[in-house]
Amino acid sequence: MPAHTGIALTSGQAYKPLMNKRTPPRTPKSSGNSDKSGRWAPSTSGPSRSERRPDQKPRGNDGKPNNPYNKRSSSRTDTRADKQMDTSSSQRQNAPSGQRRGYKGAVKADEPRTSRPSRPPVITERTPTTPEPNRAKKSSRGRKHSRGPSADTPLLYGTHAVEAALANPNRRVEHLWVTEKTEKLVQKSAASDSIPCEIVDGGEIGSKAPEGAVHQSIIARVAPLEDLALEDICETAQRVVLLDQVTDPHNVGAIFRSAAVFGFEALITTERNSPAPYGVLAKSASGAVEHVPYLRVTNLARAIEMLQAHNFTVIGLDGDANNTIAELDTSGKTALVMGAEGDGLRRLTREKCDFLGKLPASGPLRSLNVSNAAAVAFYEVARSSEG
Repeated sequence: MPAHTGIALTSGQAYKPLMNKRTPPRTPKSSGNSDKSGRWAPSTSGPSRSERRPDQKPRGNDGKPNNPYNKRSSSRTDTRADKQMDTSSSQRQNAPSGQRRGYKGAVKADEPRTSRPSRPPVITERTPTTPEPNRAKKSSRGRKHSRGPSADTPLLYGTHAVEAALANPNRRVEHLWVTEKTEKLVQKSAASDSIPCEIVDGGEIGSKAPEGAVHQSIIARVAPLEDLALEDICETAQRVVLLDQVTDPHNVGAIFRSAAVFGFEALITTERNSPAPYGVLAKSASGAVEHVPYLRVTNLARAIEMLQAHNFTVIGLDGDANNTIAELDTSGKTALVMGAEGDGLRRLTREKCDFLGKLPASGPLRSLNVSNAAAVAFYEVARSSEG
C-alpha cells in the first residue's frame, strides 16, 4: 500500500485511488424560478428577496407586474448600466451655463427661446368664371399625330405621279391641292374640269401630305385602282417580276419604273411587309404605277407554282448562281424573282425557282442595289427575247 495516501485497508479490500466528486451547483431557492423538471425558468413576478443582493433596492413598487426583460421597467432592481445612465443624466442637468448642443445647432441657455410669430392665413376668393357658349373644348387626344396624313393614305404627290394619274382613265382622282405655280399643270388635263381643285399657299400645302414628303406643290387624293387576279396575269402577261421581302418604297418604286421601261407587265409581291402603291413609292415610280399592275399575294411560293402551271420559266436572281441570265432561255414566258438586299432569296423561294441566274459582274464589287440589279436583269431578259 502506498504510504502517502493515509488510508488503511482491511483484509480483502482492493486499493482504489481517491476521486474528487463534482457536485452540481446549487440553484437559489425562489418562487417561480424553476419548472417541474427542475430547470430554471424566468419568473413573472421578478426576483425574490432571497435573490437580491444587499446593495440592490427596487426602483419602485406601484403595484404593476414586474417584467425582468424590459430594461426600462420601473419595478425591477437597478443594475450597473442603470446607475451609469442616471449619473450621466444628472451631469447634463447640472452642467454650467453656456452654449450647449441642441437639436438644430448651438443654443445659448441664458437666452430665452422665442417662438416664430405665426402668420395669419391668406384667404382669397375666386370669382366664378362662366364658360364661353360658342367656344368648343379642345381635345388633347391625337394632337401629337396631327401633323399630316399617314404613308398609307391614298395620296399621290409629285409632278409626274399626279400627271400620270390624271391621264389614266382607270384612275379616279377625288381632290387636288395645288399652288399658283402648279395650277397650269392641272389645267392641261381634260379630266381636271370635274375634279375639285383647291389653290393654297406654299406653307399650307405641306400639311396635306405626310411629314417630310417632297410634294412639289401638287397633291392628289385618289381612289385605289381595281385589283387584278393572278390568274388573269398568268393568261395575258409574258414577262412579270416577283419581289421577295423587298420592303423599301424607294426601291419598289424604282423597280416599277424599270419594269415599265423594259416591258414587264406585272409586279407581284407579298401582302405582308410590302409598301402601299402611294406616296413615296408612287413618286419614285414617276407614274409607272399607272401602267404596271401591282399584285400583293399571301404566299409567294404558291404564286410561283401557279406561274409555272401557266408555262412560265421562273428564274431567281442569285449572285452565287452558275449561269448568267443571258445564258438561260428567256424567249418564252419569263418570271424574274428578286430578293431583298443582304438576305437575298429565301430558302423556299429559291427551291421553287426553275433556274438561278446572276449578272455578268467582272469588277471588284459583286453586288448591286436591288433596284439597279432589277434594271440590268430586265435589260438582259428584254434583249434575249427580242433576239
